[in-house]
Amino acid sequence: MARWGKGDATVTQLIDNRHLQRVAADSETAISLLASAKRHVASARLTVDGDPEASYSLAYDAAAEEASEAIQVAVACIASAERLLELEQLGVF
Repeated sequence: MARWGKGDATVTQLIDNRHLQRVAADSETAISLLASAKRHVASARLTVDGDPEASYSLAYDAAAEEASEAIQVAVACIASAERLLELEQLGVF
């Protein structure tokens, strides 16, 4: 696994202390979520004039799926919002 410079020891310690956890990338799920998001965007474009509320909902769902896709390919995830704040305060992000 590639290493990073700034914050490397801190992130490693957070992983060791189980405040962060390693997750395997799941490319199949990521590809599926991305395809679904693209379909939602296409549908949102078709309904924007006739049903803007539904179009907004579809666009929102697409954004959520894009975010989920990004998480699926990450190698570590934050175990709690408190830990994210700690990382920000330490200058890791």
